[in-house]
Amino acid sequence: MDTSRDYFLLLLDIRRSTRMAPERLRVVMERLERVASELSRQFEDELELALNLSYGDEVAGLFRRPDRTYDCVIALREAVAPDAALRFVISEGRIGLVSDDIRRIGGAVFKAADEEMKNLKRQRQFATWLLADQKTSAVLTSLSRLSNLLVENMTDYQRTVYQLMRDGLSGSEIASRLGKYPQSVSEAAKRGGADLVIEAETTITRVLSTEREAEGRGADDA
Repeated sequence: MDTSRDYFLLLLDIRRSTRMAPERLRVVMERLERVASELSRQFEDELELALNLSYGDEVAGLFRRPDRTYDCVIALREAVAPDAALRFVISEGRIGLVSDDIRRIGGAVFKAADEEMKNLKRQRQFATWLLADQKTSAVLTSLSRLSNLLVENMTDYQRTVYQLMRDGLSGSEIASRLGKYPQSVSEAAKRGGADLVIEAETTITRVLSTEREAEGRGADDA
């Protein structure tokens, strides 16, 4: 860990958690914690500090690179569905001090994320990206918000079709797995906007990969 370099902080929490029944919230938090642990193992090479519950219903993780941040968001969002919904901030910046406890690190990257999380709660929005490049941040924020809006308006069936499409299954494979006609699957994907959501998610991943390549070229030039 190095206070002289930038990191990427993912800060995520459960929306309207204070309105949830305690038993329901407990189940959701258990799923969230389990998936966060699985993601931390999967993306160990990308993380400076693993994804962990930080304060109450928040999850935080510190990434060395931005590539896998949104993959984690999607996995955590789907982990708590349909019982709860999430919001998140991904910020880029310096940490305040070196520590194994993510709650103690502080610094500009945490201050920016904390302040923006408060804004998201007031605005009832899903996401904000706070990267060094403002134009890239605006694009990623728009894509994240629009795609999530489509996901949140899907029926349970449409969301299942979307999830299986994300896993790479074809329409006929999804129909066979769900015991549906292919036309039914095609209609669910169309009405739910699954293709649009997946396209937006793919674009976000591609933009983040481009950002990483640009950082690598900048380091080489230096």
